[in-house]
Amino acid sequence: MIQAFLIAGSLLCTSGSGDISSSDIMPEKSFVFFEADDLGGMLDRISKTPAGEMIFDGRDPNEMLKPMIADSLSERGIELEDMRLPDHVALALYWTFDDEIGIEVPAWIARVGWKDDEAMAKGIFENIVSDLDDKAEMEELRGRDMLVFESKLELPDMDAMMMEVAPIPMMGDTSHMEDAIRRVFVVRDGSELLMSSEPISLDDALKIMDGGKGKMLSGSDDFELMNGLVPVEAADASAMLLTENFAEEMKAVVGPMMGMATPIIQSAFGDIAGYGFWMKAASEGNLVEYGTNIGMNGDPVGLMKLASVATPLNDIPSYVPAEAVTYGRIDFDFKNLVPTIQQIISSLPEGQAAQIEPMIQMYAPMMQGSLETMGPEVHIFTTLTDDELNPTRMTMAIPTTDPESMNQLLSMFGPMMSMQPRDFKGDTIYSDPQSEFSRTAIGIGAGAVLFGDIDGVEAVLRSSGQSDLPTMARSKFARSAMLSSGIPSGDLLAWGLFDTARMIADIKQLEGGMAGNLADMVDSYDPEKFSEAIGAGWMYGKRVEDGLQFHFGYLEPSE
Repeated sequence: MIQAFLIAGSLLCTSGSGDISSSDIMPEKSFVFFEADDLGGMLDRISKTPAGEMIFDGRDPNEMLKPMIADSLSERGIELEDMRLPDHVALALYWTFDDEIGIEVPAWIARVGWKDDEAMAKGIFENIVSDLDDKAEMEELRGRDMLVFESKLELPDMDAMMMEVAPIPMMGDTSHMEDAIRRVFVVRDGSELLMSSEPISLDDALKIMDGGKGKMLSGSDDFELMNGLVPVEAADASAMLLTENFAEEMKAVVGPMMGMATPIIQSAFGDIAGYGFWMKAASEGNLVEYGTNIGMNGDPVGLMKLASVATPLNDIPSYVPAEAVTYGRIDFDFKNLVPTIQQIISSLPEGQAAQIEPMIQMYAPMMQGSLETMGPEVHIFTTLTDDELNPTRMTMAIPTTDPESMNQLLSMFGPMMSMQPRDFKGDTIYSDPQSEFSRTAIGIGAGAVLFGDIDGVEAVLRSSGQSDLPTMARSKFARSAMLSSGIPSGDLLAWGLFDTARMIADIKQLEGGMAGNLADMVDSYDPEKFSEAIGAGWMYGKRVEDGLQFHFGYLEPSE
């Protein structure tokens, strides 16, 4: 297959041309949908940012790509200056019934277009025909030539993948699925190329493009819900997984195991409509913005409810040192953790629930008493070390209103983890004194329960009550990042800052181990270039009417 076709197909993204968006022509029951738009424009915007200038070395990225496709398309009468990336690309995955074998099989449909530039689409279509020679058949679909051929697409061994999760065969022989997706049907409609693993979806798509009507993905309630969760206009790329469309058909494929798991999943996570991702490059003041969304039908329940607690934007705690390169706060409803676990256990089959309930009943009262004193904030920060094998150190702090209650809980469970208590400047640290390799510690002090490396836990306890120490909250980085970032005021599920440029620059100076691997990735750029090209990273999460939004961004470097 020619390189231009591979470039377009591998991007797996679209917003449609004209008034017909790609969601208007994708099957109604699609469970995965990717889309992107104006790929050339996106690269052009990126190239004009400080990071883009560093990556592309001042060259036009679109011009850099032209030689990759020149040999293939010049033979089709397309001049080098007229060659360009697709304006839009899309992909959907769905299930379809295979009449020959009598079961549901996976299928896919993709769309690639160049707006009004028929020459590119025609040249690529003709080149595919030429490359395949006599290995393809030519048919007709709604007045268009349709190319049919066998591809080399292969599915992973699904049963082996499931066995890694749980030693219960769930998928069985999946060779019939592989056979179903190997056949490829390609149709050209003006400046568009449509491809699928079966012709029915192509016929439905062309019907819409010819002015007909039908039930398609854009009319799905869950699609509309997930699409509405994208917080920016004109995202460059987005993707979604629609859980109901996926799970309903998986019941038929997997069998009774899926049916048994569904009530447990719903008890643990509620009615999840889908999961989404989006990205926008070179937006105002940012090198890139991206996000993940969780769409919900109704209020959060189970574990999702525990993670849906929102509290006001806080100051960075004073025990987070100035040398920290990341800080984040997430919220969690610890006081309802035990009741939620009990609720989930009650949804298990009776035999399984009976095996677990006695243990929960034994420990629940003490756990509940201690957990009620914790959170809801969880503070997590990362500092750099001079250890080549472990160049970063993460510490987590959960506020508690009753440290003694936590001491009692750890005195019970600590020995089970080979952890023993010791005094540290009047506070308590639990660790494994016999292990030469484990540096994990749990500390109680500074008004919090601390988890992390021994050095990190000790550093927090040592700094407790000292108001004159340099802190991240008072650093120029944090003050500047908070002023420039997109973090809103009000109640948030989570928020954080990342000094990415300093982290990469400092780690690059180490050699060997994980640090060496990262250094190799950025070896062609010196630390100063990184600090000049990449600004602060930021993130936040919030609850909205139809689910949860998590928004990330990397700022342009400050002056």
